[in-house]
Amino acid sequence: MRRWWALGGLLVVVLTVYSNHFENGFHFDDYHSIVRNPAIRTLNLARFWSDAAAFSTRPETQAYRPLLVTYLALDYRLGGGLRPFWFHLSTFVWYLVLLGLLYLLCDRVFEGARGPALLATALFGLHPASAETVNYIVQRADLYVALGIVAGVTIYARFPGARRWGLHLLPPAAGMLAKPTAAVFAPILLAYVLLFDRRKESAARAALRTLPAFAVCVGGLCFVNAMTPSTFAPVAGGLSRQEYMVTQPYVAVRYFRSFFLPLFLSPDTDLRPCHSVWEPRVLAGFALLILLAGAAVLAGRVAAWRPAAFGLWWFLLGLVPTSVYPLSELENDHRMFLPFIGLSMAVVWTAVLLLRLRTAGPPGRRAAIAASLLVLAACGWGTHRRNEVWRDDESFWRDVVAKSPGNSRGLIDYGFALTGAGKAEAAWPVFQQADRLVPFQGIVQAGFAQAAEALHHGDAEVERHYREAVTLSPADARPMLYYARWLLARGRTPQAMELLAHAAVLDPSDLESRYRLLEIYSGRKDWQRLAQTATEVTDLLPEDPSARRYLALGESRLARAAAAERAAANQPTAENYAALAAVYEDDGQHAAAIHAAERALELRPGYAEAARTLAEAERQVPLR
Repeated sequence: MRRWWALGGLLVVVLTVYSNHFENGFHFDDYHSIVRNPAIRTLNLARFWSDAAAFSTRPETQAYRPLLVTYLALDYRLGGGLRPFWFHLSTFVWYLVLLGLLYLLCDRVFEGARGPALLATALFGLHPASAETVNYIVQRADLYVALGIVAGVTIYARFPGARRWGLHLLPPAAGMLAKPTAAVFAPILLAYVLLFDRRKESAARAALRTLPAFAVCVGGLCFVNAMTPSTFAPVAGGLSRQEYMVTQPYVAVRYFRSFFLPLFLSPDTDLRPCHSVWEPRVLAGFALLILLAGAAVLAGRVAAWRPAAFGLWWFLLGLVPTSVYPLSELENDHRMFLPFIGLSMAVVWTAVLLLRLRTAGPPGRRAAIAASLLVLAACGWGTHRRNEVWRDDESFWRDVVAKSPGNSRGLIDYGFALTGAGKAEAAWPVFQQADRLVPFQGIVQAGFAQAAEALHHGDAEVERHYREAVTLSPADARPMLYYARWLLARGRTPQAMELLAHAAVLDPSDLESRYRLLEIYSGRKDWQRLAQTATEVTDLLPEDPSARRYLALGESRLARAAAAERAAANQPTAENYAALAAVYEDDGQHAAAIHAAERALELRPGYAEAARTLAEAERQVPLR
């Protein structure tokens, strides 16, 4: 009973440490997968499980992750919109479930040593690197992956009856529907079987028991790959596949360092790729990997050290998916989440054996408990502070710039965050630094334009920057949208309309451009374009009330005009032409109204209703 009280106490401590993260905002990839993603605003399960485009508004990132999208849509519905609290609450509940299962697994791997099992669980649960996943809403996929793998191994290890029915295969299969990296479950399970479940049989015979796991994982990968569209292109930014893979051994060094010294965590690093396997950084990476693999092999030969061996293999295998499959960034802090589960096991058990804590007397145990509490307190403090980094865009990108000053994207987004927070004077040198790193970028010029406007530099300078932004980046919708906003504020609607229409074409998921166009078309009584644009929005958001209202307005006005035109064509009477003229005038088609009113007066001279419409139309168009 005491161990359950201890686990419950640990979960309360974790909740306390993360108590300042529930109102943190959306960041980075959250925008194209959540904030600007219309798919999650309706609980359309059929689409989530059949269309990879439901995951993101950007074609190059539209991976097949139906389980993840389903949970995001549920959070949206529970919160009644984009309320971060509900998204963070959902993530955190699953995080606590993961920690509970991890304790059960460590308890089995550590052969009932409950203290070390609780310590390993606490070390992972309170580690600052874990905060990079818990705070990053869309990257909860890594949490689902870890949950699926831990649950699968735990069921296999602790529940033989469920294992016989293959129930241990269900959690990792579900994990692959959140992110395909869950396929690493099969080799992790193989490591567990070879280390703890040999049953006095050969390694080859023991390995046969993991064949169903490998079949499920391989089949899952094939299914996810078949469902992923050809537009998915994770490698971006001019990074080659060779550069990515050559750099990964050095990335492993950085991850390993971050476990023991988590002082350099950054949501978006400025790590530069390696170009040759003979670079010192790469050689150091290979040396570390060989050393860890060798240590895992040697530890696996001694029964007492097998828990440490299992942890090391978990760490190494957890690195494989993001090392062999090139992604858009060389490294991400959230990729440490799964490997650090194994490293937490390995480090704790190694400390238990080296310090001989299993046979230590009361003084030694008290000293070990004190040292453990000190380490956990430091981790908890670091995690609590790390949560503050994720508070808003300003704090988020400030940390990126501080840790990764060579990251142009970080500088640009930090500049926009400062301008949005009313700190344009501080944003100006940030944009200057970005301009030196990546000259001739339209988005940087758009940043200068916004900062110049906030600093009252004058419309001429602001517009010069906006014009240069559109010229430098004609395929980027963002400068066009920002420029259009500025033009609308100055009453230059025709120019703004052109930019908004172009931005909507460049970025089909850009709802803001379309919303602004709907307002303009409605004000101008351009019912044809209003209905067309409203249809585009309802295709993305079928339940959007504003778009449906605009669509109904546009269609009703078009139908009214069509009916009046048919009546005048079928029965060319003065009454029908007068009615048509009134419709045209109401719709702002003054020239057409004049023509129809004149036709009515030809058929019935002195017709008062037609004369009134003609006079009103001529006042609007005095020179014909």
